[in-house]
Amino acid sequence: MLRATAVVVVAAAGLAGAGWSAEGAAPHPERAAVGVETSGCHATSDRATGWVGPGGLVVTVAHAVRGSTAVTADGAPARVIGLDLRSDVAVLAVSDGNHVGGLALKPDETRRGAAWVAHVEDGRPRATATSTSNSLVITIDEPADDTTYTRRGLSLTFGAVRGDSGAPVVDRAGAVVGMVFATARADAHLSYAVSAAEIASVLSGLSPQSPSVPTGRCG
Repeated sequence: MLRATAVVVVAAAGLAGAGWSAEGAAPHPERAAVGVETSGCHATSDRATGWVGPGGLVVTVAHAVRGSTAVTADGAPARVIGLDLRSDVAVLAVSDGNHVGGLALKPDETRRGAAWVAHVEDGRPRATATSTSNSLVITIDEPADDTTYTRRGLSLTFGAVRGDSGAPVVDRAGAVVGMVFATARADAHLSYAVSAAEIASVLSGLSPQSPSVPTGRCG
């Protein structure tokens, strides 16, 4: 199962029907998905999904890299250059320089509708159809910090499993509207994503040349 360290409490909800069709579908968002692996902290996830974003930077979840001493993206060494525990967003610069282009963000308010989750399954990138909710306010009680975080996000009809943390949620136009970070404890077919607006805030001003940032202590 997905190894989020937080308890999710949703302040507003409501899922749309899937209604997915090939017409207007995003063009192969799975091509931007990468496998992220970490080491150095047994309390963090040792495997997650990332995705190539603006400027070739790789975006993933902060809880996967927290406390780590080494991070790779598709096997290439990566540096953590952005880390925000409140939004659960981390940004990586990858040393091999092969990650160019990437998915664009759609940081405006998400509406109900069909989307894809681009993730890595058995080492192979794939895209799974889902439906998104309206934008939510999500409250996270984080025992490792003894802190309550609030972030903007959305709920998904997607049964995330271990390693799906960090998978981008892509709309029909091919833009990222969110990123998976947790599953619902009472419903294996319901997951939660942080919003593109929260991701854009962490990405702002970063480039492959940005300095590394501390990954913090183990959770």
